[in-house]
Amino acid sequence: MAYTVGDIALTIFMVFGPTIGYFLQYNMIRKTKSIGSFSTDVCAILIFSNIFRIFFWFGKRFEQDLLLQSIVMIIFQLLLLRECVNVQSKVIRYHDQSFVKGFWRWADFTKYIQAIALVWGVMMALTFFLGQNPIFIEAVGYASVLIEACLGLPQLISNFKNKSTAGLSIGLIFTWFFGDCTKIYYYIQKNQPLQFTMCGALQLMSDIAILGQIYVYGRARPEKLV
Repeated sequence: MAYTVGDIALTIFMVFGPTIGYFLQYNMIRKTKSIGSFSTDVCAILIFSNIFRIFFWFGKRFEQDLLLQSIVMIIFQLLLLRECVNVQSKVIRYHDQSFVKGFWRWADFTKYIQAIALVWGVMMALTFFLGQNPIFIEAVGYASVLIEACLGLPQLISNFKNKSTAGLSIGLIFTWFFGDCTKIYYYIQKNQPLQFTMCGALQLMSDIAILGQIYVYGRARPEKLV
């Protein structure tokens, strides 16, 4: 099968394009030494949803571009999460550092790695024993997209609580919006599993809601933001 320049460009965009906004957010956090309104739950959602997507690929092969996209996204989210933890640990005193009660609110980055490794190990075991079961495979696929479909929810809640979008990269949200539009088109054109298209549509709606918050709340920085 011959690949055109357009095909190659689309592949590169699908693999690396989704990380552009997070690169902008990463730079903003490094520059301001504050995570502002950015929710680290976004990192959790992307890491875990892409782990599920990788294991879904083993049971139901889809485009390798999307598999590579998941691997690249996990790596980049780990870098972004580490920067968030480094910044927060300098300005916030965490009262509860237990693994369960303080889940995803740790000051120690290694605990995040342990949590991710635990999920990866469980998925490896389940896939080994149930990987030939079509019900299990479809469930993994739906779990992946349902988790990812919630991507904008933590950010919506954070913005609403703070009544501000300070510290949130507008470039990130615009890349969400345009990226989700592109993903929906890509999924339909490549005849990818229905789960992916459903996820893209739900994410697009949350993107629009967050853009609305940016317009309503503006860029004022409440005192409680770090």
